[in-house]
Amino acid sequence: MDARTILQQNIQIMDTLCKGNNCPIKERCKRYTSPADATNQWYFTESPIKDGKCEMFWGDKVDEIMEQLKTITNNEHTSKL
Repeated sequence: MDARTILQQNIQIMDTLCKGNNCPIKERCKRYTSPADATNQWYFTESPIKDGKCEMFWGDKVDEIMEQLKTITNNEHTSKL
């Protein structure tokens, strides 16, 4: 699987929001605080919070990582043209 495909799959995961049910960190998580897309929005079917921790937590560090991945894959794509 190439880097672009992995990035696209990760972006889909990143677009998934959370309803914040029973979550003590929801106010700091962009999956809860971000506005929903009016026409097409994905939500977790079950709360990803387990034992007070969440592997799907989306804070500032995740934004930085995604921007780096986008830059890397865009550079790879344009260098192949």
